[in-house]
Amino acid sequence: MVDTLFPVNAVNGSPAYSGRMRRQAQSVTLAGATAARPLGARSGVRPGTSTSTVTATATAWSCGPFAGVIDAEAAAEAGPYEFAFDATATGTITAADGTNPRTDIIYVQVSDPSEGDGSTVPSVVRGYLAGTAAATPVAPAAPARSFVVAQINVPKAGGGNPTVTWVAPYAVAAGGVIPVNTLANLKTITTAHAGQKARVFGDGLNNGDYVYDGTVWTGKAFMSRSLSAQQAIPVSTWTTVGFTSDQGAGGGGITYSGGVFTVATAGRYLLTSQLAFLASPQGGQRVATIEVNGATIVQSQQWRPDATYSTTLVLAKMLSLNAGDKISIKVYQSQDNAQGLMVSSFIDIDRVD
Repeated sequence: MVDTLFPVNAVNGSPAYSGRMRRQAQSVTLAGATAARPLGARSGVRPGTSTSTVTATATAWSCGPFAGVIDAEAAAEAGPYEFAFDATATGTITAADGTNPRTDIIYVQVSDPSEGDGSTVPSVVRGYLAGTAAATPVAPAAPARSFVVAQINVPKAGGGNPTVTWVAPYAVAAGGVIPVNTLANLKTITTAHAGQKARVFGDGLNNGDYVYDGTVWTGKAFMSRSLSAQQAIPVSTWTTVGFTSDQGAGGGGITYSGGVFTVATAGRYLLTSQLAFLASPQGGQRVATIEVNGATIVQSQQWRPDATYSTTLVLAKMLSLNAGDKISIKVYQSQDNAQGLMVSSFIDIDRVD
């Protein structure tokens, strides 16, 4: 057992510093500690590293300079290694298969003989590994003590030049926000601490913001739906609007079924809805309401003269909801010969906090 204090001056040769001690001490500045690796960190490249760092032709790959962190040695107490590449590395791409495409990888690998990993020289390298050609190719597993920064998508012979998909994870300072390129990749991250935040750029959901609760990543719940077809509204009958077209959902906190929205998490929610009625020569009254658990929360109505024109009702309300509360929109018209709602009708529900 070693209790490390760093940096202090040695007195009478103690402490005798080692690379492991330095790595352990620097782990306090990095995100990624887990119960299994309390001195570990999240392996990844420095945020801001260009997604075009890796390029490929039909015969060669190229990987430009970048820096990052790698925590890949077997011992939990090994600690994370910082690394930097200040020049471009290149190599040969395995020839394309004549029948099927293939997915290759570019990876970063650390070697440290003092950690008993079987290597003979301390090093960090960029490597290339060809996958197996298949009708639906799968990237090969990363070698020991490494993580993948890019996939090279190699078409079958004669199918054109390879393309590159940047898949590198990003190193994060302790308490920092993890940048992630896709929601699918975010869901693979299970070493975050409870309360860890992440931002998925380009997914258009929740402004990309998610929080880890110790088990899953969740965003601020929202849902947007509209009518996929005109909905007939009977005369003198309160009718639930069926927003059948899904325009987007996020956070996993709101579900929809049969005109009813159910929230999974207590909080404040902003609800906005536009109900656009078809034109009708009849007069009378048109009414729209927001209901929570069957009780009317807010209502909008309009009386129409005996003239042919359409009607648009708008509802907006900030609601404090409990887990399991159910929201629905209902409409009513007194004498419009069952003229219905237009497809421009919609509802948006956004969790504010």
